[in-house]
Amino acid sequence: MGQPEGGLGRHFRHSHHALGFSTSGSANALSFWRILNGIAAAGVYVSMSGAISRWFPPKERAFSNGLFAAVGGTVGEGTSTVILPALVAMSFTWRSSTAVLAAIIAGVGVVCAIFLRSAPPGYPDAERKPFDWSIVRDLNLWGYTAIYSGSIIAIRVLVPWLPIYAADIYVSHGMDPKRAVLTGGILSTFYLAGRLIGVPVAGFMSDRLITHGHFAESRLRWRFFSSRLRCCA
Repeated sequence: MGQPEGGLGRHFRHSHHALGFSTSGSANALSFWRILNGIAAAGVYVSMSGAISRWFPPKERAFSNGLFAAVGGTVGEGTSTVILPALVAMSFTWRSSTAVLAAIIAGVGVVCAIFLRSAPPGYPDAERKPFDWSIVRDLNLWGYTAIYSGSIIAIRVLVPWLPIYAADIYVSHGMDPKRAVLTGGILSTFYLAGRLIGVPVAGFMSDRLITHGHFAESRLRWRFFSSRLRCCA
C-alpha cells in the first residue's frame, strides 16, 4: 500500500510554505504564505486519521488517535515554542530560524516516504462512495464540531501567547530580552507535557467505555469534560 493520501507532498508543501514565509518581504506576503500553510495543514490530519482507522481496530482507535495527536502535536508545537526561541537566542534571525524549520519539515517528509504506509499489507483498497448528505442532520456531528472548534480556538490562543506573555513579564523584571524569550518558551513545555499525557489517557478511557457498551456515557462524559476545560480556558 502507498502512503497516506498526499502525505509526502503535504510535508514538502509545508516546507515550501515555511521557506516562502521566511523570505517574505511584506505583510501581505507573510499573510499569503501563512494561509497556504494552513490549507496544507488541514489535509494532514484528515489523511492520517484515515490511515489510523485502517491500521488499528475500532476498540483501539481513540487511543491510537490520541497518541497521534499528542505525540505529533507536542513535538511540533514544542519545536515552535522552544527550538525557535533557542535559535533566536543563538543569534539566528526569525528568517533563518524559520528556514531551519523548513529543512526539518522536509526531512520528516523524506522519513514518511520511506517508512509510512496508508494501510497494512493486503488491506482492500478504499472505495469511493457518494457523499451521504443525511449526516448533516446528525446533531452529534455538529456537537462534536463545536467542541473541536472550541478546543482549536483555545489551543491557538493559549499556546502562542503564553510564552509571549511570560517573556513580557520577565523583561519587565529586568531580564535580558533574548533570555526572556527562551525562558518563556520553556515555560510552555508544562502545557505540552500535559497534552502529551492527557490526550492518550482520554483516548484510552474512551476506548474502554465503548468496549464495555458505554458509548453514550463516553460521549456525555467527554462533552462535559471538554466544556469545563473550555470554560477554564
